[in-house]
Amino acid sequence: MPRVDARVRALAAAWARKDHDFATSLLQNRSRFGLVEVLKALTLLDCSRQIRVHEKKLKRLQMQTGGKVKPKVLGKFKSNIDNLTAVKPKVSLGHSAQYRT
Repeated sequence: MPRVDARVRALAAAWARKDHDFATSLLQNRSRFGLVEVLKALTLLDCSRQIRVHEKKLKRLQMQTGGKVKPKVLGKFKSNIDNLTAVKPKVSLGHSAQYRT
């Protein structure tokens, strides 16, 4: 399972709760927050949606073919879903409405 760095999780949490000041202060430290960390944080925030997209495509494909999907195609979809599930945080980053005052 890929390990997500605490810096990436902190940046993703700041964006999730719309704490722009904190996110900006994190990003100003360019030696610790580069393009790689930003992309990982965005992937972390987007993985739940991507999982739903892949599951919907797989379901649609199964409906169109009557459940007869080639093992290679089925394996590709399941592999993508499993990879995104491994990256997905176990605890929700929270909905932004929870943090509004």
